[in-house]
Amino acid sequence: MPPLLAGSATGSDRIAHAWLVPLAADAQALRRMYGLLSPAERVRAARFAFDRDRRTFVLSHGVLRRILAACCGENAGRLRFRQGTRGKPYLVDGPAGLQFNLSHCEGFCLVGVAHGPAIGVDVERVRAVDDLDQLSRQCFSAAERRELGALPTADRSIGFFNGWTRKEAFVKAVGDGLSYPLESFDVSLAPGSPARLLSIGGSASAAAGWSLAAFDPAPDVRAAVAVAAPGVTVQWHALSDISIRTQTEDVHGSRGTGRHDDVSGSEKPRRAVFDLAGRP
Repeated sequence: MPPLLAGSATGSDRIAHAWLVPLAADAQALRRMYGLLSPAERVRAARFAFDRDRRTFVLSHGVLRRILAACCGENAGRLRFRQGTRGKPYLVDGPAGLQFNLSHCEGFCLVGVAHGPAIGVDVERVRAVDDLDQLSRQCFSAAERRELGALPTADRSIGFFNGWTRKEAFVKAVGDGLSYPLESFDVSLAPGSPARLLSIGGSASAAAGWSLAAFDPAPDVRAAVAVAAPGVTVQWHALSDISIRTQTEDVHGSRGTGRHDDVSGSEKPRRAVFDLAGRP
């Protein structure tokens, strides 16, 4: 973990951190991650119809817990989450000013952490989109559509996902989810151009109050981080081992902590989501 965050949530409000983690794990690592989840999270995992989606949820939420535990100096299994009025999760009894966000796609998860300003993250696989023009009309501003249309045909999928991840990161930082009009703000999207928030509601000065960063961890993967403050530097960290363990967890263990989020009586977790070998 970076020194500023290892065991402490204190740090500069001009530095945000983003961890990009590959979601490849053997049965033992998967079982450990599942053991960190709360009953409510296990219920959510059990609702996925496909094993791939269930594994992604378990691994990404386990990674989130371990990163936040390292930031807080807490046991990963003891962390308790609640949702704010707009549905954005926060830590119960977490350190003042700690902001975080999670995104995942096939093969990767992205965790963003900031101290003070809100943060949003998004990671996506670049893929062919048959109805790219229609999606662009639904999700992009007029200026973004013009920029996308001016790109060579071979670059348009990359340009689309550049724009999509940057817009999603911004909306997630705002915290309004699907209610925020995606066409009301502009981001850069041309391959090779710096990630920039260009305007909000037609105002460049409003956009100047934000920071936006992007990273391409693989030729077919795009990642973005938005922070609700100007002049914030995003430090990117790659974790190659999904089975990262915090010092607190190593000392105290992750079982039998009696700390998890509440679930209603109608949402009892299914014991059979994973068996002892870590298979569904």
